[in-house]
Amino acid sequence: MLFSKIKMKSFGRQKGSLKEILDSRQAEYGDAGKNFTKIGVIWGELLGIPPIPGYQIALLMDVLKTVRLFANGTHADSWFDKQGYTEHGQAIAMEGSE
Repeated sequence: MLFSKIKMKSFGRQKGSLKEILDSRQAEYGDAGKNFTKIGVIWGELLGIPPIPGYQIALLMDVLKTVRLFANGTHADSWFDKQGYTEHGQAIAMEGSE
């Protein structure tokens, strides 16, 4: 992963690298690519449009975190979430393009 060596600090305690955090979330919630695909289908249905591709869901989630960071630019978890969405979005977009 691109950010695997970055260490996350939140509220003064070490939480681990981005890779460790993403692995933990995958264990908790399942495969991010599959989840972004499901979200894209549901959001598309709700908006009355075709399904939104998974990589675009990652970009939209990044925008959500960006807005939150404008309110609190020192919130470490939001910075790591943005990096995670970038990591997943890139992986999804590059899938099948090689």
